[in-house]
Amino acid sequence: MAEMGRMDITPRYDFACMQRVQTALRPPWLIVCFGQQGVRHYKQNKACEDNFVVGGCNDAAGTHVTWLVLADGISNCSHAEWGSREACHAVNAYLGREISRGAKPGLDVLTQAIGAAHTTLADLAIRMNRSIHDFGTTLAIGLLHGQSIYAATIGDSSAAISMVSEAITGTPTGDHTRTYAPFCTARPSGKDDHSYSVTEPTWIDMIARAETHNLDVDLFMLATDGGHNFFLDPTPDGHVFDPAYPEYLLGRLQNPEVGPLLIGNVLSFFMKEVDAENDDDRTVLIAVRYPDPEEGE
Repeated sequence: MAEMGRMDITPRYDFACMQRVQTALRPPWLIVCFGQQGVRHYKQNKACEDNFVVGGCNDAAGTHVTWLVLADGISNCSHAEWGSREACHAVNAYLGREISRGAKPGLDVLTQAIGAAHTTLADLAIRMNRSIHDFGTTLAIGLLHGQSIYAATIGDSSAAISMVSEAITGTPTGDHTRTYAPFCTARPSGKDDHSYSVTEPTWIDMIARAETHNLDVDLFMLATDGGHNFFLDPTPDGHVFDPAYPEYLLGRLQNPEVGPLLIGNVLSFFMKEVDAENDDDRTVLIAVRYPDPEEGE
């Protein structure tokens, strides 16, 4: 793995800190991840209930596979932060083991990985003599393999994609417009507005899945519900895409001296300007298709 870096931000005592920024270069993808404890949990001195993992391995053909795993512990569950952490690690371990042994990267292996997370939490509940529902958590996975992107989600974390759509006429630099689209839409549970959880016995019926093999897709994003406003804007008729911050980040990534500090500054600006939805924890995982300079030679 070509790690660009990771930094843990020193907390400000008047504002919930940005707990974690992580970047990694997995050609052709540049991975940018950030997580922030919600103001509500910060003031109550409670743990951040979001967790994420970035992993990868080579498949049977020697092609590198990268995955992004994101979980949001459900607040009314007594051990939600444990559930989200253990679910992420279970998915990471399962994908690394099975894909390196020859499992085909795709939607089926993502479904099986969610099943591994469910089994892990069930085993944890038995060991701790607790109900599995004490560890309730959402789960969202994005898998990047060659030109393909696969995603599977349970709960109210969701995925979106973006691509250059068409040239803007009359611009000397050949600027382009971008198209944003929901990719793997989160499913509402319909029961007291509580989110679906990987701990549900019928978890397999709650999964939303999607895939694309379009090389024009150059931006993939996963977000917990608290982080949706990185690319969504709430309106009376529902959320609509707001490209301001994704495009601001994309513009800064063109800097030849791009690194964790510059990315951290961009994300800090977003967090200062835009409050988390419902003062919730928020985590966003972003994959940018990064052109290889050697391809032009």
